[in-house]
Amino acid sequence: MQDGPRILVAAALGKIIEPLLRQSMIDAKVRIAEDNAAVQHAINDRLRFDVAVVDLTWNDYAVEYSFDGLDVLNALRQPFAS
Repeated sequence: MQDGPRILVAAALGKIIEPLLRQSMIDAKVRIAEDNAAVQHAINDRLRFDVAVVDLTWNDYAVEYSFDGLDVLNALRQPFAS
């Protein structure tokens, strides 16, 4: 069983921060979600995250108007559905 924090990085550019997080938080379970489907999958796979790093503007203008960081926060607040 892992004792470290469970971190969700929900951002279009999540792969940029991933190496730094993994290097500085060796015992952490880091999950990167770079689009809406990946966010939903990450949330459905894990009951809770200890930390969520969310890009509010999502850095993608084509996607930003249909899905952004506020949608991620809303999804994290929804009751767990199996």
